[in-house]
Order: sequence, then C-alpha cells, then structure tokens
Amino acid sequence: MHPTRRDFLGGIAGGVVAGSLFRRLPLLPGRVPDPVEELVTWIADVPREKANAQLIDRLKQGLAVEPLFAALYLAGVRHVAPRPLGFKYHCVLQMASLWSVMQALPAPARALPLVYALEDFKQSQAEQVAGGGWQLPAPDEKALPAAGKARAELDAAMEAWDVAKADAAVTALVRSAKREAVIAALAPWSLRSFGNAGHGAICAANGIRTLDVIGWGHAETFARALVHGLLALERDAETAAFARAKERARVAPGKKHGGFDASLPAAIAALRAADSAQAQQLFADLERESGTMRAGWWTACAYALELLARTPGLFAVHAATGVESIQWLATAVGELEFARLAQSLAAGWLPLWRAAFVRGGTTREVDVALLLAPANDATVEVRGAVRGLEGLGPDRWETARSIVGSLRTGNVREIFVARARELLVAKGDEAHDWKFFAALEQLATRCGDEMAGPLLACGVHYLRDATDADFAPVAAARAALAR
Repeated sequence: MHPTRRDFLGGIAGGVVAGSLFRRLPLLPGRVPDPVEELVTWIADVPREKANAQLIDRLKQGLAVEPLFAALYLAGVRHVAPRPLGFKYHCVLQMASLWSVMQALPAPARALPLVYALEDFKQSQAEQVAGGGWQLPAPDEKALPAAGKARAELDAAMEAWDVAKADAAVTALVRSAKREAVIAALAPWSLRSFGNAGHGAICAANGIRTLDVIGWGHAETFARALVHGLLALERDAETAAFARAKERARVAPGKKHGGFDASLPAAIAALRAADSAQAQQLFADLERESGTMRAGWWTACAYALELLARTPGLFAVHAATGVESIQWLATAVGELEFARLAQSLAAGWLPLWRAAFVRGGTTREVDVALLLAPANDATVEVRGAVRGLEGLGPDRWETARSIVGSLRTGNVREIFVARARELLVAKGDEAHDWKFFAALEQLATRCGDEMAGPLLACGVHYLRDATDADFAPVAAARAALAR
C-alpha cells in the first residue's frame, strides 16, 4: 500500500500543518500603504549611527511592530542584491524566523527582534554600497507574456538560465496566479542547485512565509528577486541531485521487499557512509519498506543535527535550516510527486553538506543515535536542560547528552525553548542565530514528542547561553522602552 496525499501530509509533519508556528497579521493591502512606504524610505535613508536611537523614539511614540516588520523586509528586497543568495542578503532571508520568534514573546518585547533586524539591514546596506549600489529594477512591461503562458515561459527561461525572460515570466505569473500556483511554480526551481550551500531553498521557503505574514500583494517584488538569485547559483555538478530527484519522484516506491532495516539508527548509520546518489536510494528504500515518508524525514532531521554536532559553527547550521526549508516547501506545495522530489533532494544534499562542512572545519565523531534511546540517558552525568542554558560549556556534545533525558518531558521542553528564545532576543547578533532557532523549533514540533527532545538537545551546538554578551542595540532599546 502506497502513501496517499493524506498519509504524506501527516507523515511529513507529524500532524502539524505547515507553517503553523507562523501566526499571521491581518494582510496588508497589495499596494504598500503610506505608513509602510514611509518606513521603507526612512529605513533606507537613516544613517546607520542614528538608526537605533530614531527607532526607539518611533517605538515610544507608538510605532506598531506589524508595519515595521513589513517595511524592514521590503527595504531589504529592494535595496540589497539577491546575488549571491545568503551573505548580505540574510537581512531578507531571516525575516520569517524573526516573525516566528516575535509571536511567542510578551507584547512589550515583541519589537526587540526588529531592533536587531534594523541594525542588520544597515550592515547589509553598507556592504551593498561598498560593493556597488543596487536596487531591484522595474520589470520590462513590454516583455511580459500573456497570463496563460506565464508558467510555461517561466519554466523554459529557468531551464535556459535566461534572467531577462525569467524575470518577465515570473512578473506575469505573480500578477495573474493565486498563491498556491505561484508556490508550485517557484518551489522546484528553488531546489535545483546546491550552490551556496542550498540557500535557494531557504530563500524560497522563508520568503513565502514572510509573504504569508505581510500579504501576497508584495509577491511580485519577492518572486522577481528570488528568480534573480536562483539564476546566479552554480550549475553542472551542483544540480545533479536535483536531476536524480526529479526522476525518482515520478516512480512509485514499489512493494515492500523485507530484509531491510528501516530503523532510525540503521538509516543514520547508512547515511553516514553514503554519497549523494546512494543517500537518495536509501530514502527511496525507507519509503518503500515503511510505507510512509516519515522515516526519511526523521532521518534527514536527525542527521542534519548530527552534522552540526560533528562540525559546530555557523556554516554547519545550513543542513538543519536547509532540511527544514525543503520540508516546509513540500508541505506548502502539497503534491505527492513534489513531496518525493523534495525528500529525495534533501537526501541527496545531506552528503554534500557533510563534505562541505568537513572542508570548512574540524570534525569530531558523534552519534546522534545516542540521543534517541532513553536507555542511554543514564550512561552520562545528568543535567537539567533549562539550567544548562545558563552555561552550555565548551563541549556541547557532552551537554547535549547530559540534558536530553530531561527534554523528553513536554513541559521541560516548553520551558527550555522559552528560555532559549529569551537568550536569543537578548544576545542574537547574526542572522544564523535566528534562522537556526526558528528551524530547530519547527523541526522539533513537526517530528513529535519522540524526536523533539533529541533534536533540541543536539541544537545546543548553535544556541545562545547566558554567558554570551548582550547585543548592544537591543539592550539599549530594552532599557529605553522600559522607562
């Protein structure tokens, strides 16, 4: 028996609807209202050294977080080049992550992530100016295809790596199509290239989630910038996993063979030794033998966190944020063939991330399966998970093993995540702090109680703790707004 669409949607997210952690604003009008437009202009024009003080004044005068959030996103899309995706463009990529954090904060603290976001935009803007100023150009209105031909022309232009034709086609598509059709058109192309560590998928998923907050009337700006960025990614070998994933997605998994160990520890062990093509075969075998895609997603999530533990640091967070983005896109499209493509693509990218992380730093031997089995908890010194955040220590793997037992309890996880969020708001000073936290929370929620504790425990490799320095602009804003 093969999984139905209903089985897929349940299996991929553990019963959690895609994007459920992102509570939406009342949708802003399609045309940017004057207050938001004024904020976009102010954000772009204010000198960096005066930006935080002026923002604090505006917040004291009653500036709401909703238009400020929209304006910060739009300022980034308009004034920072999406080439390359990542780097300075993180001022755009991180916005959905900030929104997810904001929704769980008490009202007085909800503006603080946007204090960080303004400082980060001004840094990205300065880098853009230093490298040559940029603004998203107006579309060529005369080149736009008819609405009924827009999707086909977009696919043809993306296949040909033709920026001008793709820009015209995506403009026409967004102006005429509904949200679901736009996502279905853009999602596959965001998965094509592993270039720049998979930032195409991250950009697409986070951009769509941001539009779900501020309103799809702003989709044209986002979609055009995304296409420009995707067509600057590497070709050739970086697209091989996507080509294989497309072929695999067209084929049903077949009948169960038997004699195959589809357990999570066995799957992780096999994945460690697999190259990209072998990993894609492994995930196809997992679906065939288990009758669901859940086993593959659990393997991907656990192994992505193991890669972070093996090579801790900024670069290695991209397996977790990448897998989360790919998984989210699969649910957002909601089609079984695309779901298989997305999971196969994630499988094919995991060995590529592993190889890239090894080149970028020192590797240590860890086994995430040790976090999965409660029987292993008593083999190490036990620490309270929440107390652990006061000082995670130099050996984060040792910390992960010592706190995983307490994180198997739901109320402890809730307190742990809340404290980790507080520390992020106070001390987060770089986009990957926010992107990783939001991705980790999403993955732990989707994978359910059995997996949540181990994933959160392994996440300490890139969480802030109480010993980290406060981020100065946020500390200043917190103090000023409390008076």
